[in-house]
Amino acid sequence: MDVRGKTRLGDFLIKNGVITSWERDNALSEQGRTGARLGGVLASLGYVTDDAVVDTLSCQLGIAVADFSSASPSMEILRLAPEPFARKHFLCPVGVDDVSGAVIVAMADPLDLFVMDELSARFPSGILPHISTEKRIQNAIDHYYGILVSEEVPDKTGKDFATVVILHEADKSSAPVARLVESIIVSGVEERASDIHIEPTSDGLLMRYRVDGVMVLAQAPQRRYAQAVISRIKIMAKLDIAESRVPQDGGFELPVSGRRMEFRVSTFPTIYGESVVVRILSGGDARLGMGELGLSGATLRDLKKAVRGRAGVLIVTGPTGSGKTTTLYSALSEISAREKVVVTIEDPVEYRLKYVRQTQVNPKGGITFSKGLRSILRQDPDVIMVGEVRDHETAAIATQAAMTGHLVLTTLHTDNAASAVTRMLDLEVEPYKIASTLVGALAQRLVRRICEKCHGGNGITECRHCRRSGYHGRIGLFEFLTPDDTIRELIMSRSPSSVVMRHACDKTGMATMREDGMEKAKRGVTTIDEINRVAPED
Repeated sequence: MDVRGKTRLGDFLIKNGVITSWERDNALSEQGRTGARLGGVLASLGYVTDDAVVDTLSCQLGIAVADFSSASPSMEILRLAPEPFARKHFLCPVGVDDVSGAVIVAMADPLDLFVMDELSARFPSGILPHISTEKRIQNAIDHYYGILVSEEVPDKTGKDFATVVILHEADKSSAPVARLVESIIVSGVEERASDIHIEPTSDGLLMRYRVDGVMVLAQAPQRRYAQAVISRIKIMAKLDIAESRVPQDGGFELPVSGRRMEFRVSTFPTIYGESVVVRILSGGDARLGMGELGLSGATLRDLKKAVRGRAGVLIVTGPTGSGKTTTLYSALSEISAREKVVVTIEDPVEYRLKYVRQTQVNPKGGITFSKGLRSILRQDPDVIMVGEVRDHETAAIATQAAMTGHLVLTTLHTDNAASAVTRMLDLEVEPYKIASTLVGALAQRLVRRICEKCHGGNGITECRHCRRSGYHGRIGLFEFLTPDDTIRELIMSRSPSSVVMRHACDKTGMATMREDGMEKAKRGVTTIDEINRVAPED
């Protein structure tokens, strides 16, 4: 057992104030019982986070943090550090230093002298240790060694590798690509991505994650593995792997970090091959309260009042990806579902809600928003959530339900709160029905939060917590229109949304999304650049 290396790590963390000697001793005792690595034991006991260990060692020892997004280990380098050796010691070669020619090795414990000696023997050109967490190294091993094994799978059928993977999906020959795809997905989850984009190009394969609403590059498999990766994802999503000329949609579930997560898959044919987008759904229960979304002050007060009303239509509006569905779930959390019958029809169901009957649209099975809504009305509901109003029939049924005593929550795609009225008129809902049922329209956008670790915004680029962007997470900008008598008269006369908006701002005190954003920027929650990105001045 590597006692010297492991003990040094504990002593080093004590010296730098990361843990106490009692915590180290307790962790060493637990390590002796389980045989796990000291860093992992410390993290499992809650004494320290993996990132804290990495940050301490990086700063104090001057060891760079491994950047897997630019990693490109050759097959020869990987073979010199076989996968069992890499997994045992939590390390992964990631490339060669351009200046010294030394092999760059990502390590969970660069203080492990025995492993350092072994690496030096394996790589005569020298090694340059970089540091990372055990989890990120495991993902890198899955990624790069999966490619290595895939390359060495013999083609005994005379067919290309993608076909071999498809034909033998159930046996061990598909395991390397399966591991590779799983590592891509797990990395996306760990990077807090909402979507994973895999795009064939003229000269390779492009992979990007959408993190906090912004696309960032990720390390992509080599182009020759593109078809195998895409086929594997299609198999997981139960799509037709023989069809690549038309778009397809599907989904799958996968356990990630101890919880079962849902993923929605969309394929789209391009001139270079099929492009795949994997949408990462949070799954589980919705737990965000309205305040956590960024709602505050009069906006929060008026929205809560509307949600707690007995009947009416509440509309949340904004572009795709602006967090409308999350806001609807948060609104439902304000309703006592134990005492009321709450039914939803969604596309897709993104969270599981206790005491709520949830269903998902299925056009092939005859369940559309309008047909599902008609059926819901026969379920004796008190509250109905309709994922989106897309057509006249759905809009008409929703407003009629509100007129007969139901509270209806739904979404539209419009630029601001006042335009929700115009959109309902465009869907040919009678003005008197809109005027009599509308209890509020909430417009929203999402902006990136300034990273709490480095307080960077646009100014700091060295914090790993925020991927050197200065931002971590997102928060909403909101405006909430509460109809008064004048607004109802404007609706009846089909007045333009600009007139409704002007009255709401001048007479009812409604703050616009931009004004809400400027207030958040003053408090150091976000930046002016972010406000200008999503809510520019008129």
